[in-house]
Amino acid sequence: MHGVVKNSMNISGGQIYWMLFAFEVGNTLLLTMTSAMHEAKQDAWMAMGVAGGTGVLITFIATRLSMMYPNQTFVEYSRTILGTWLGKLIVIPLLLQCYVDIGIIMRDFGDFIITALFRDTPIWVVVLLTLLVVLYLVIQGGLEGIGRCSEVIGPVILVMIVVLIGLDFGNIQWGNSILCTSIPVGVRLCKAP
Repeated sequence: MHGVVKNSMNISGGQIYWMLFAFEVGNTLLLTMTSAMHEAKQDAWMAMGVAGGTGVLITFIATRLSMMYPNQTFVEYSRTILGTWLGKLIVIPLLLQCYVDIGIIMRDFGDFIITALFRDTPIWVVVLLTLLVVLYLVIQGGLEGIGRCSEVIGPVILVMIVVLIGLDFGNIQWGNSILCTSIPVGVRLCKAP
């Protein structure tokens, strides 16, 4: 199978940013939003704000590091920055978590597609077709193809989010939006009217 996959690994910082941005938004929408709303209740907007800010910060740091070490993979520049042993100690659990996340993401994506579009389709068909599309994209365009696709899809996702928030802005009940949280011992910091 030598020579089947194009060795196209040159992507820009912007492409890396939009790839990570699209991944973060997709993960937030499919995996974490429901559980965050369930746990945080009326403070869900703050939890999502903190999580979103953290995601943007991680995306920025990952983009800057990949631009600082352009000829190294994530594993290689982790070892360069942290040293051989600490770099391995940090990277191995991270990579294992990525493999676990792939299964969870594919399952949740399949469930979402079945719920939204194809009610009578078996989940394995949706997952298999999705994997085939991703495989085709990797074989035909390499990482550069995914980066170019992300450069187009990422800004569209951002515009959609801004438009949805803008359209919902009139529905916000400002009287109920008092910043009100609890500290760990349960003392209220503010009271709603």
